[in-house]
Amino acid sequence: MSAYQRRIVALAATLGLVITAGATRSETPSPPPAAWKEALRRDVQTLAGDAMRGRGVGTPEIDTAAKYIADRFDAAGLRTDWFDGTPFQELSVRLETRTKSPQANHVTFRVGDDPAQTLRLDEAMRPLSIGCRSCEVKGLPLVFVGYGINAPEYGYNDYAGVDVRDKVVLILRKEPGGKEAVRLFEGPRNSRHAYFQTKIDLAIRRGAAGILIVNDPDSIEDGVDRSVRRLNAERERQQELKRQLRTLSEQAEATRQQLQISLETCEASLVRLDSEVEQAARGLLRIGEAGESEDKASSIPVISIARDVADGWIVEATARSIEEVQSHIDQTYQPVSFELPDTKIDLSVQLTDGEAVTKNVIGVIEGKGELADQTIILAAHYDHVGMGGYGSLAPETIAVHNGADDNASGTAAMLSVATRLNQALADSTRHRRIVFIAFTGEERGLLGSKHYVRQPRFPLSDTVAMINMDMIGRLRDNELTVYGLGTSADFKPMMRRLNRDGAIVGGQQVAAPEFDLYEVDTGYGPSDHASFYEAGVPVLFFFTGLHDDYHRPGDDFEKLNLFGMSRICDLTLATVAELATTPQRPSYADTERQSGGVRRQLTVRLGVTVKPGPVVVDASGQPTSWSERLQLTDVKAGGAAALGGLRVGDRLLKIDDHEIRQLDDLYEQLRQQSPGDIVPIDVLRGGIVTRVDVRMQPR
Repeated sequence: MSAYQRRIVALAATLGLVITAGATRSETPSPPPAAWKEALRRDVQTLAGDAMRGRGVGTPEIDTAAKYIADRFDAAGLRTDWFDGTPFQELSVRLETRTKSPQANHVTFRVGDDPAQTLRLDEAMRPLSIGCRSCEVKGLPLVFVGYGINAPEYGYNDYAGVDVRDKVVLILRKEPGGKEAVRLFEGPRNSRHAYFQTKIDLAIRRGAAGILIVNDPDSIEDGVDRSVRRLNAERERQQELKRQLRTLSEQAEATRQQLQISLETCEASLVRLDSEVEQAARGLLRIGEAGESEDKASSIPVISIARDVADGWIVEATARSIEEVQSHIDQTYQPVSFELPDTKIDLSVQLTDGEAVTKNVIGVIEGKGELADQTIILAAHYDHVGMGGYGSLAPETIAVHNGADDNASGTAAMLSVATRLNQALADSTRHRRIVFIAFTGEERGLLGSKHYVRQPRFPLSDTVAMINMDMIGRLRDNELTVYGLGTSADFKPMMRRLNRDGAIVGGQQVAAPEFDLYEVDTGYGPSDHASFYEAGVPVLFFFTGLHDDYHRPGDDFEKLNLFGMSRICDLTLATVAELATTPQRPSYADTERQSGGVRRQLTVRLGVTVKPGPVVVDASGQPTSWSERLQLTDVKAGGAAALGGLRVGDRLLKIDDHEIRQLDDLYEQLRQQSPGDIVPIDVLRGGIVTRVDVRMQPR
């Protein structure tokens, strides 16, 4: 059975389609020897463990991960003394904006002759990075300007009748109307007047010297709900970890240690989450939540303050609460703006761009013979997104993002190949140098690989190929995506042959993995191979596809396909060995920069049986554009298609406004959907084009 046929059979299973095909291999590839399998499991479980706290750049845990990788290189027999006797190539990385000391970041206010009161950092105030980085104002009046909007097209102006020059303005977040479907400003959508930057620009044009922002009730409620859900989930996790520890046998000491580390991490998270709930209830924005300053030289201090503090000021000035004032504006669309009497404000902001020294980790199998001065690189990035924040796709979540697939899987696979390859080439008399690199900073823009390309330990002119392993832990439907097959004319035939036939490496047969290869020519893309390709090095990139746990806390060890990983290790071993020993270095070829996006795994089920439909002709006897479109021959009761209203006999025309002409089109469009998505599907029914909305079901 060909790779294409196997792919269609896999699709058929997804769609509920019965296909008769030629005989398939009855046997499955043999699992790897127990030692390799155990080492692979141990490495990925360690790197993706809670103790590593997501391996975020700038954390102590990523240094722990780097040390672990270095020790594994040493254990594999690789040479590691490349940088002042160490395997560590250091680089500086810019991190998120941070506050300096609490003493340098504060809001102090005085009302009349009353004693001055100071709002403490992260309790009642927080500077925002959309404002100045280092500035101070003292003794300025405070003016409440409602939502801080001037919208002449709607006849609305919060600044009418008030002078804010050289004063601090107090501004409500968003715009009048709240969540009402019918509003003065562009209905249920926020208009540009609701944007932070629009409000800040307007305040500066009006001459304001500082801005205090008050969060809105809806955003505060949503923030509290999210924080409470996270807190409750972490409490449940704490109880489950305690239960596992109670029921664990006394002999399972290694597991006990892992569970104890996880419990300690969980309990530390609980402390942070308790504080997060309190901060959310007061409505404090995150430092970067409003964005970055567009003009740091001329910007003014912009600070988020607790809503209860602003309420106290408004009550003191008007005898009405901030809720009452805001509700009046929302209901009448009439501004309420005024200077708070006898109030003086001091603002102090001191922010800094965070910076960390982080490390690429490098181990080498030295070359031999006439090929010794040429280099092959096998690499994987080992950083992830830590506890959330930068790079996380779970907004505002503070939780361990273990990054088991991304990219503990690739790092562990690289370590496995390094160990096996060093043993396999021990008796070889001629092979290229093989450099194994665990890159840092990939999640922040390929920083580690870009640094290496700028400062290579071995000349790039002698680097004949780079192989990248990133997210190879979720093999599904036997489908492995390989990027870079067009970067050398030699790569596509080589990969097809190794996948079909396997190879002899070090006198040992490496089994043919027989993946359904999804072939992508381009050498560009969002991973470390792109840095090398742009520098003129042919590249390959192994990848098993995006999934719904990508950059979220759910990317855990338990969800990995370890057997699939071991098979990818076999193919990688055969690939690197061939590139290392073949006398002729691979040629370099240009490819298109556009790759069609990163390939997603198939996670939904439609619940239909399909076949190519008959030819349909028009009045002149010519085939119509609907000829041979896929036709539904069965619709599974209770399935997504049936519940959405699809019927037997319908011809598929479009899914989500994309044309469906053959099975591959259908397969690709289903990949773009997630369980629960409501997707429009156009069909031809009785000569009429009909659109139905289908809620996708999980596989």
